[in-house]
Amino acid sequence: MLVHIAAALVAGCLGGVAVFHPRKGEGPANLLFASGMLLIALDAVVAIGVEHMSLSRELYHFWVTGSLCIESTLLGIWLWFSVCFGRGNYREFMRRWRWAILLAFVLPIAALVMSRQMLEFALSGLTEDLPLLLWRSPGRALNVVMLLLSLLILANLENTFRSAVGTARWRIKFLVLGVAIMFGVRVYVFSSAVVFPAYDTRMDTVNSIAVLIACPMMGLGYTRQAFQKVDIYPSRDFLVGSLTVMIAGSFLLAVGLLAQLTSWLGGSGEAFVIQTIIVIVGLAGISTMLVSERARVAIKQYVARHFHRPTCDFRDVWSRVITCSTAASSRQSWCVDIVKLVSQTFNALSVTLIELDANNRLLRTLAATGPPVVREVSTGTPESLSGMTRPFALESLRCVTLRDALQAMTPEQFHGGGGRLGVPLIAENRNLGFLILGDRVNALPFTHEERQLLECIASQVGAELLNQRLAGDVIRARELEAFQTMSAFFVHDLKNAASTLNLTLQNFPKHFDNPEFRKDALRSIATTTERINHLIRRLSALRENLEVQMVPSAVDALIRSAVTDLQLPSAVEISLELSPVPPVSLDQELFKSVVRNLVQNAADSLPDAADVTGGGGWGGAKGEIRVTCSKVVNGVSVSVIDNGPGMTEDFVNNLLFTPFQSTKKDGLGIGMFQSRVIVEKHGGQLEVESAPGRGTTVTVILPLGGVSGAASPASASS
Repeated sequence: MLVHIAAALVAGCLGGVAVFHPRKGEGPANLLFASGMLLIALDAVVAIGVEHMSLSRELYHFWVTGSLCIESTLLGIWLWFSVCFGRGNYREFMRRWRWAILLAFVLPIAALVMSRQMLEFALSGLTEDLPLLLWRSPGRALNVVMLLLSLLILANLENTFRSAVGTARWRIKFLVLGVAIMFGVRVYVFSSAVVFPAYDTRMDTVNSIAVLIACPMMGLGYTRQAFQKVDIYPSRDFLVGSLTVMIAGSFLLAVGLLAQLTSWLGGSGEAFVIQTIIVIVGLAGISTMLVSERARVAIKQYVARHFHRPTCDFRDVWSRVITCSTAASSRQSWCVDIVKLVSQTFNALSVTLIELDANNRLLRTLAATGPPVVREVSTGTPESLSGMTRPFALESLRCVTLRDALQAMTPEQFHGGGGRLGVPLIAENRNLGFLILGDRVNALPFTHEERQLLECIASQVGAELLNQRLAGDVIRARELEAFQTMSAFFVHDLKNAASTLNLTLQNFPKHFDNPEFRKDALRSIATTTERINHLIRRLSALRENLEVQMVPSAVDALIRSAVTDLQLPSAVEISLELSPVPPVSLDQELFKSVVRNLVQNAADSLPDAADVTGGGGWGGAKGEIRVTCSKVVNGVSVSVIDNGPGMTEDFVNNLLFTPFQSTKKDGLGIGMFQSRVIVEKHGGQLEVESAPGRGTTVTVILPLGGVSGAASPASASS
């Protein structure tokens, strides 16, 4: 009883809403929906009377007859609704269905007139409370007609739903599903009445449960403005391929399933209601999934992935693509391997791998299955490549310039080989080239699955081409950086040599008549010339391999030679404090270059260093430079100390060893950088201590490097 009351209230409320708050739309669908829901509510109320009028056979027969009249009237209203709902050409369908609709409205009259011939009482009741009514032949015929009308309602709604697309389908989906649940259950009820002879009042409970489940769905569909004009034009031949018609026969074979389930699990009324709810809710859930676009797409993808046999073994193809990238000995061999792989995988006799230059103006053939006719072709304007991200038919390419260029680079070898397919090589939103396939065996078209696989391969090829291009850029940048660094080193050494020559030339006018000066000047010029020639030889050797030539050397002797080569201003006083030290394995020329750099930097830091005749160092004192050499733990320490202005801690930590950063007006800013690189190449360390107004101390610590021996004679005599 509670089920019938709830069904009556829900259906009545939904019908009342449709009456007092109608949705504007074309046709009588809204009015028919409201009438149908109110009749369903009335049918639920009559079902209550059927259950509670068991004391009198006449009243019981009266309520059952009323229920049959309402059911038959329902079918006429809803058949009319199914013909009009959502259809832009509903008037045409009404003309075609006018006789079926008229027959549906005649049924209530027939049921009322022939009520005595449709049902008869049995000798024993169905239960202790309810008498048993048996269907006679007219009653069974009425159920057959109502069964067919229910199927027609479902078929019409299915045809409307199938013809709807996009937002129209979204709007009507739940309304159609709710009506389908109600009349799908009625198909079961009417088919049971045809098969089984007794009138079963529990079938009214099944109808009420279906109404309770369907009304929320129809309410949701009503809020989606399902009755707005959507202009759906279904096919007239809707019975062909109709899902309703196909499953109707199968469903009729399963008539009585709920009754059988009830007999197996227990025949009580409560068990029947619970089992009916479970079955109908399950059917409603399955129906919702079937009409959901997302669910349908997900099911198709799952079936295609797990039950459809692919034309290619994706794992094997992808493994071979990765192997080509990792096992290739050169870029050209990798390109050839990729072309062969694509040709074998897709049975394409003509495959060409084309690279696009960085400016998007020149196409270049990297590899092909046959000899390339044209290796390089201009693409025209770079704008012609914009938006090309998916595979395309080469013959239908809109950009004429690009199409002609690609066709010239990939000519067809067989006239019956089908069209050519182009796949862009995209990586990091950059078009790096194309993979062109043609002359396929048997001229087979490329399937959607094959196009997806080609896109994956093209993505990997594009990423590999981008990596190769970036790697080449990095190599060229490193070569340029190395060239700039070494050039700066040699320029700095040449600058020191030029300073020596310049200082000699400045003193020539004053001391040219002095024989000792001329002799010393010639020796200085000869030494400087030899240094320049040595730099040239090292620069020539730099093209082959730059290596430190380590030999056991006397550090103090190399310091003396380096300082002697320098021509310092007369205002600068230099002193050597060289203690006996063991020989150290080092490159003599590079080490002397370090000493010259450090001493020259110290001299340049003194304020009057550039004045060859001036005097006075920092703060009025004479400029002084001290070069010391001493043995430390497991190494030798060489220090260059000056009494110049010094440097700030921030400059020492952040700028001193940075190339091309100098505090001197004409300085290159690479002397300290070059010195540290050379010292670190020897496995040593270069340390700087400085403060404003306190001068600077630069210390080079060189490891002994396992070279043993006594102090050199030069150092001992020193």
